[in-house]
Formats: sequence, structure tokens, C-alpha cells
Amino acid sequence: MQLALNQIPSNIDTVEKLVVWAVMLLDNQIGTLQIKEEENLLPVYATQVQIVRVADESRRIICRVSLPIDEAYSTNNTVKFWQHTRAIANTTIPTGFLSN
Repeated sequence: MQLALNQIPSNIDTVEKLVVWAVMLLDNQIGTLQIKEEENLLPVYATQVQIVRVADESRRIICRVSLPIDEAYSTNNTVKFWQHTRAIANTTIPTGFLSN
């Protein structure tokens, strides 16, 4: 999914908020996509998001994402690791994710 920096809402001011915004955006777009990560196991969802209550009674968001990467990630160190990540969705960002 293509992203321009000006599409990130201006009230996202921490890395943590950026991670949750990005994972929830991916979940919104590909939440039903399943990936077979290992030969003898059942497919898993490409994105998984849960809100849980933890031992101290506070709430936490747990995020899991399975994204494709280029095979050259281990031999091509001329670019940062994250540059090897390939797009998994060919969709546009929904309007609800573009505003504060």
C-alpha cells in the first residue's frame, strides 16, 4: 500500500502511535488475508490485533503482522532492512485513517 508522509495524521507524535496506526490500517485492508507461514501448519492471518487486559489490570494492544520481504535482504546491505519489505496490499488508504 503506497503511503505519503502527509497521509499520516498530524496528531501521531510517538513511534508507538505510528505502529498502532499502521497495523490497524493494514488490518483494515488485509485483515482477512491468510498466509501459510510453515508447510505443516494451518494458515494464519497476515495481521492480528487484540486489545487485552493484563496482570496489572491495564489494557494493551497486541499486534502481529506477517509481511513479505525481498530475498535479497540478507545479501544486499546497501539499503536499510525495512526497504526490503514488499507491499502486501494494492489499495488506497481509507479516509478515516487520514484525519486526526
